[in-house]
Amino acid sequence: MGALIVTSTCSLSQTQPNLETGYKPYGSHDATSIDSINTMNGDLMVHIGLPFNYPQRGDRISLPIYLQANSKGWHVNSYSYPCTGSCVAFGWGNPPGGIQLITSPAMAINRVRQIDSAYDGGGVSYDHFGYTIVTRDGATHTLSGNPATADSTGEPWSFDAADTSGLHLDLSIAGTGGIPTTATVIDRNGNRYQFGVFGGKCKTKSSAGAEGAMPPTHGGFNNYGADTITTCNERAVALNVTDSNGNVISFGSSDTLGRSPYPGSSTTDYTGCVGAVSSAITYNFPAYNGSSAQLKLCSNPPNLATTFNVPNVAEYPGWPGATDSANNSWPFRSWVTTAVLPDGSKYTFSYDNYGEITSIGLPTGGSISFTWTTIALSACSDPTTESPPGRSMTARDTSRAGLTPTAPLHLQA
Repeated sequence: MGALIVTSTCSLSQTQPNLETGYKPYGSHDATSIDSINTMNGDLMVHIGLPFNYPQRGDRISLPIYLQANSKGWHVNSYSYPCTGSCVAFGWGNPPGGIQLITSPAMAINRVRQIDSAYDGGGVSYDHFGYTIVTRDGATHTLSGNPATADSTGEPWSFDAADTSGLHLDLSIAGTGGIPTTATVIDRNGNRYQFGVFGGKCKTKSSAGAEGAMPPTHGGFNNYGADTITTCNERAVALNVTDSNGNVISFGSSDTLGRSPYPGSSTTDYTGCVGAVSSAITYNFPAYNGSSAQLKLCSNPPNLATTFNVPNVAEYPGWPGATDSANNSWPFRSWVTTAVLPDGSKYTFSYDNYGEITSIGLPTGGSISFTWTTIALSACSDPTTESPPGRSMTARDTSRAGLTPTAPLHLQA
């Protein structure tokens, strides 16, 4: 049995460490062969390798296939509602995504794009800022810009990761208002990821004030409370990766040897699925002697409902647009409850009402169980803008998994 002991001290921070997921170069994790726990914030990351990993040309890039999940996700969203004037309230959204099948080393870039239309019709100003890189393990990498590449808004077009991961970002192809439309990322091994165009959801507010869309931060006309402000949270996703020898993997199209990907197909054959099932997908992977090996993923979303009990923040899903926040994520959500392997053995997964994994059933017949609680890393912060409460794993029981029990884990915030 592993236990997380949680304490709290007050400190100031520009980030939200309670929400960090994935692996950090400077992080501390307690790991087994199928899961790891961030000992700073109690994030559970599941990483289960599957028997489908095919050699590629060269040794710089690969296409490992595995099951993955991160437990962090919940944070506070703002939403507008009808009233006299313009009113904004807060609600919990963005639940974790459950177990997902990972078939490519893709990544995404997030940013904010903003348009400031002058209240007197005199002109339009464009801004872009807040660039981060999200890798497939769910980690968000903050960036440090090169001032020599800054445009008229003051935003650089070239960045390096600030966390020693070695990622480098170059923006390219100016669009409307001179805002870059796409990008390239180079990792520490020289692999070059080419991205598609940025896109996302926008919110426009006329006479934008304290209750409207975010005011311009890098430029604009700064007629705060009078201009029309459009704020867009945008994302670009990698289309392909090229290694330093010129070998290319086109995500969803072909690998370095020109082989097609392994698309899934929906099925109503729920044989082998455990518990309630709302959908199932089968994947056929190449096997020896020209045969194929089937993987079946059975899914059933949990009934999500939070009880964070934070004043002035509506619980999920009891506010307008709550479920929209659940569908605007990357990687996308997939509540896998059973993974049936080619030999008929299976992994099973169960979730609580927060979407956290409460148990993993193993192909050998054993199981691992997890216990959760709500923590706030900073007791003195505003949960709507700084460090909100989050779900943290407090115990991992491997006594029925045929594994050596882990030593106690101590978490100090």
